[in-house]
Amino acid sequence: MSNFNLILSREKFNHQQYAPVKGIVKAKLNEYYAEKKNSRKINLATVGAYVSIPLFIIAVILLLSSVAISFVVIFKTGNNWLLQPDHFRPLLASLYSLAFVFLIAWCILYPIVFNARVFLKRDIVASVNNRELTDHLLDYIGLKPLYKNDENDNKIVNFANISFFKNTSNFKNLSKFNVINNKYEMYEAVSNKQLIRMQNIEFRSEEWIKLNDLSNKEIKKLKSAKSLIYKDKIQKIENKLYFGIAAKLLNLNKNVSLTLFDELNNYTPEGFKKVEVKDEFMTLNINSEEPSLMQKWASDTNNLSYLSDLKNEFDSIAINSSISLKNSRKDKSFAKDLAILIKNQEAFIWFKTPTQLLDLYFKTPTLNKETVTELIVNKILDEFYLVYLSLMFLAPFGYDNVVSISENEAKEESSN
Repeated sequence: MSNFNLILSREKFNHQQYAPVKGIVKAKLNEYYAEKKNSRKINLATVGAYVSIPLFIIAVILLLSSVAISFVVIFKTGNNWLLQPDHFRPLLASLYSLAFVFLIAWCILYPIVFNARVFLKRDIVASVNNRELTDHLLDYIGLKPLYKNDENDNKIVNFANISFFKNTSNFKNLSKFNVINNKYEMYEAVSNKQLIRMQNIEFRSEEWIKLNDLSNKEIKKLKSAKSLIYKDKIQKIENKLYFGIAAKLLNLNKNVSLTLFDELNNYTPEGFKKVEVKDEFMTLNINSEEPSLMQKWASDTNNLSYLSDLKNEFDSIAINSSISLKNSRKDKSFAKDLAILIKNQEAFIWFKTPTQLLDLYFKTPTLNKETVTELIVNKILDEFYLVYLSLMFLAPFGYDNVVSISENEAKEESSN
């Protein structure tokens, strides 16, 4: 039986952590909704939304009725009718006036309500401290959250970039990109023999392309993205978002060095050579500075099966770039381009992501407290489970904080 079977399944992880995470989220949202100022804003935004809809409908009905009667009068009764004050002219004037009154009222109310709801939908999510949730989940997987404190003993959130990811020369596919500094918070944690740092990482490239080299469709697309134009060139900005993990593994042999999953040699250092494995494990793309040192490790098919099975599970996980009421948990996965480099007792893991992980920066589609609670809980659990799986790639290389199920449980689950 592969050791992969001992890893917490997504269902097991959610089963164990859904209740405590929901308790944290619910407590924060209860505080927010109970505050009079917030409660008043939510009620006004909700009532305003209900009022603006009938206002618009009434305005449209009155306007369409006025236009319809005008056509009937003009084409069926002749213009003479319009000149008689006792007939249609007062009626039409009243209908048009009422229509425009309701329409103007809607035009004033709707933007106010819309902006208020947009603000509240972000503010409600922001009221939940993502650090409290991640600290709880880090503790659950055996890692102690690490902070520096200021003079008042308040925790300081670190926004500096992880050093390895700042140097884009480490990645051939990102050579034209620069890392965005001080935007995303860093999550740090320790155990007896590990130091973990995690962070969203955004890379950006900017180039200027001649307009003549682009099609009208491409130019229109760049203009819609508010690209600048200078003389005969147009600006093209490209962003790539990753989630990166850096780990110090003190119980790992210092001579162990390898890369995994680097099919295109984007991040494998010069001098690394391919480690020979069976054909069924060729997709792991193992390269090492000392292939002979890794050959014995690679000859154990349990190690390779573990990594292969874990990679398949990792690739199947879906993370949503948008939150919707219709489907807050999509089954469709995304191309993550997982990358792993291990050298000098340090391990680096990074992968593409359609949205920031763990930061809880999004706009909820509703103001309903119970629905918002479910959306936040599901989002943080899905994202942290992906982080958990990422760390599990280090288990064969010295990461010993492995939260898992027992072998008996694994046998029971596999038999069902």
